[in-house]
Amino acid sequence: MASMASRIPDLRGMAIDDGRYKLTQLLGAGASGAVYRATDFLAETADAAQRAIKVLPKTNASKDVIIRQHREAFLHQRVSDHPNVLSLHDAFEDEDFIFLVMDYCPGGDLFHFICEENAYFLNDELVRSVFVQILDAVHACHAQGVYHRDLKPENILCSADGSEIYIADFGLATDAEESYTFGCGSLQYMSPECNGQDYDCNIPYVPKDCDIWALGIILVNMLINCQPWESPTQSDQYFADFLLHRDDYFDRMPFLSKTASALLSCMFELNPKYRMNIPELRKTILGIETFFAVDDQLPTANAMLQRLDGVLDSLLHEDDEECYGSLPEDMAEEVLEEEVTVEEVIVHEAVVIEEIVTVEEVDLSQLHPDNYYKMQEMGSSVSAFVAAYGDDCESATTSTTCSDSSGPPTPGTYAHDPQIEIPDIMEGEGLGQIRVRLPSPARPSKKLEERPSPALNILEHLGMAAPV
Repeated sequence: MASMASRIPDLRGMAIDDGRYKLTQLLGAGASGAVYRATDFLAETADAAQRAIKVLPKTNASKDVIIRQHREAFLHQRVSDHPNVLSLHDAFEDEDFIFLVMDYCPGGDLFHFICEENAYFLNDELVRSVFVQILDAVHACHAQGVYHRDLKPENILCSADGSEIYIADFGLATDAEESYTFGCGSLQYMSPECNGQDYDCNIPYVPKDCDIWALGIILVNMLINCQPWESPTQSDQYFADFLLHRDDYFDRMPFLSKTASALLSCMFELNPKYRMNIPELRKTILGIETFFAVDDQLPTANAMLQRLDGVLDSLLHEDDEECYGSLPEDMAEEVLEEEVTVEEVIVHEAVVIEEIVTVEEVDLSQLHPDNYYKMQEMGSSVSAFVAAYGDDCESATTSTTCSDSSGPPTPGTYAHDPQIEIPDIMEGEGLGQIRVRLPSPARPSKKLEERPSPALNILEHLGMAAPV
């Protein structure tokens, strides 16, 4: 999908709203519009003098796109009074554009603080404080009947030090309690039922539950700076491994404490009905002493990676004896006795590590539902969660993977646009005169109805698929 920056002319220097605002700097562009820094010449304070203005193009836009743009302004304004939702101060339009005037956040977005500042890694207090703010903001939106559907670090803005957050970008938000708009959002943060690839598309998904799933992905991002999988489908090797080893998938990720791993398992319930709700999540987050593994919990594979780092460091030495002496003792003896090169040792270590973290390819269609998915007996209550895991909990393990494994190598965290932007259709005209109306559910295409899914028996087992 082409970036909106390539479809909007450069508006820097442009004065809008009878000269009140002047667009001064392009801050970024996404799938639906561009965001500019702007000066407000009528601002009462110096802080208010700088605004962020989102520009949504109307030229050549379809009626559905115009409706979606109006809906973004309408729903954002509805939740704008919460302290952790980016304030929308004004919205107006001319013949070519719709303008949304918001607070300017000089700190950037959560993605920046996760990937570039590494602000939350091994910082329990900051993780707890920031994630509770995110939970409170999303919960407030849900209480107002607004479901975001594109929660991700790029859509969460931050204060200058990353300690305060503001939910932003309601371009894919809806107030529909059920939706047939499958594939809505950003793929890595999308829930399986919203993605729809392995689900019966005759049944709508619940956007509120999809936001809970996305919150789980964001928490993984904050804790270990990576993604747990690329997409929530059986064709994704990491998600397939999660489906097979749900009880210990997060235990095998480096640096996560047992309690944090157990919490993530609860957040990623395949059946949305059993997913933890936000009040439960909030209480549990506040009760977790540490999200990060202590030294005796770190997987053996991490030690192997450190050994490999030692091998790489040894290449900096010119003298062979000095080089061998810098290796771990057992590896140095192997090199000296067998006269193998350091390069061969590196290859050997890399192969060992690869064998540990290799993801087994499986045919999920051959798995019986009872072996594939075991309904958690504790349901979704906090009391059951605490009783089952406690402060020093250890998840039950049904995996055949070596207990020393650190789990599969997880995909990197990187910025990305929504996969699709097809809104639920409503009708309305003009900002300030928006009328939100739920659509009549559209029947899925015959192609989707006839597509075979190896997960269908699993969905029937969960009570989530209509009989064929």
